Amino acid sequence: MARLISDKYKEWEAECNDRFNQLKANEEKLNEIFIDIYGLQDELTPEVEDKDVTVRKAELSRDIRSLLSYAVGCMFGRYSLDVDRLAYAGGDFSDQWVVVSGQYFKREVVEYYVGQELSRTYRVAEIDGLGNGSLPVGKTIAEGGIVFTFGSDETGSSVNPFQYRRGTSKKLYEGICKLSVDCTGLEGGTGDAAYDLCSPEILDAISSGDCSKLVSRGWNDADQLDWEAIRSKLVGSDQSDTNHYSLNTNHYCPDKDNIIPICDDEYFTDDIANRFVDFVRFVYGRGTLEENLKFIADALGGKGTPRQVIRDYFLNDFYNDHCKIYQKRPIYWLFDSGKKNGFKCLIYMHRYKPDTIARIRTDYVHEQQERYRTAIAGLENQIVNAGTSERVKLNKQLKKLQDQADELHGYEEKIHHLADQFISIDLDDGVKHNYEIFKDVLAKIK
Repeated sequence: MARLISDKYKEWEAECNDRFNQLKANEEKLNEIFIDIYGLQDELTPEVEDKDVTVRKAELSRDIRSLLSYAVGCMFGRYSLDVDRLAYAGGDFSDQWVVVSGQYFKREVVEYYVGQELSRTYRVAEIDGLGNGSLPVGKTIAEGGIVFTFGSDETGSSVNPFQYRRGTSKKLYEGICKLSVDCTGLEGGTGDAAYDLCSPEILDAISSGDCSKLVSRGWNDADQLDWEAIRSKLVGSDQSDTNHYSLNTNHYCPDKDNIIPICDDEYFTDDIANRFVDFVRFVYGRGTLEENLKFIADALGGKGTPRQVIRDYFLNDFYNDHCKIYQKRPIYWLFDSGKKNGFKCLIYMHRYKPDTIARIRTDYVHEQQERYRTAIAGLENQIVNAGTSERVKLNKQLKKLQDQADELHGYEEKIHHLADQFISIDLDDGVKHNYEIFKDVLAKIK
């Protein structure tokens, strides 16, 4: 459903004002009480000035910048639209975020989905043994080094997850919930079978009866299942018992490689400005996107289209704001080639890995260099055929790109030196100590 940020801000402003006025009234009531107790009516008054109230009111520019900061947190997985608290602030990222169908999801969201879906599958399969009274039990699928053992029946025999017999014990379901399966050999597998085998693609195949997808992935016995019986149970009269639980793949996912470029132009489709536009579209709806971007841009100030204002904010002001908020101990680190803005990218320090800088160099710095070479060559060709006035404009653009390319060339040498070292960091050493290690390639903290 499309929503307006301006409306949400009005709600927030009203909430802040109510809280401010309530606190002010409380403080003035306490003053009246103490003045009365100590007989200070001739010396003091109970009134409290607004500046002395310790809770702040809404402020459009500051609060919009906070929205942008929260969006960046969602881009890195520090925050998530699925949970209210911090989603990730250290430790193994895969402990808290898992990949399903190529997208990151919060682990608790997937575990709830998997639990519900396996429970449904168990109930569907248990009803009348899918019409046959019994199905193969104890059969192990092993192809390409893949072995599935999803628990056992009362006799201890291993059970294929989608092959059941009438009267199978509830222990089977309990075993499924505690499954431990090596799925790394499966095409597209992540190594975590709970999420691979209960991915939307696999479960959709089960509910639709399209066993070809399962057979192609090593499920040799998939065509032996009674698909009509499964489908009839899935769409049967008892919807409360056999409802198909769908993992919402319309999902705002954190960045996979923990590297988000910041550019003065659209050199990367997934740079921070485009990612933010995607965030606003996802959260507030496509129908109000342009109006919401304009509201944000007006709050930030600046010249140009709303998208350009937002891009300029990320390029020039976001990191200074971030460092102020975190008192010069930034959790997002800005890799910065210099004043010409030849190259910038953000990483989240809690997701830093020894190969992060190498990935920045090969996947982004080199890519940016190639884009500059292409753009410079294109401008040089245009200048040859341009008129006098147009040539002046193009030469100015060419000079800017050449300066950025030269700056990036020197920066590549610095980052190359660090990339080859595969440096590890200890978060317990603190931001200041770890930031100092990479000071030659990071933005200076003002």
